[in-house]
Amino acid sequence: MARLASEIEEERERKAKAKAKEREAAMRVIKENMQEKKKKFAELEEVKKKEAEQVETNMRIALEKEKARELAMQERSNRIQAMMDNMADVVKDNGKELQLKQERDYIKQCLEKDE
Repeated sequence: MARLASEIEEERERKAKAKAKEREAAMRVIKENMQEKKKKFAELEEVKKKEAEQVETNMRIALEKEKARELAMQERSNRIQAMMDNMADVVKDNGKELQLKQERDYIKQCLEKDE
């Protein structure tokens, strides 16, 4: 009977040890899964960060291009305005020259009539 009791006790201890080993294995798997999830989460965060940086870079480039385009348009507008102003000055000068020429011609005609 003592032998049967000791076998039963040994079986209980063996089952307890087996159960403890199973729990340890399960905990190890759970920890590995948690570490893997942390690693994947960190990788996703890194990808998101890189994408955000790329979007920011693209926006900055687009803004710089837009500013350059606006500057080029303003410079073109200024050149056109300067040409138009210059043309207006030429027309004004031509107008004065024509008026002076007409006055000279009129004076010349009047002198010719008087002669």
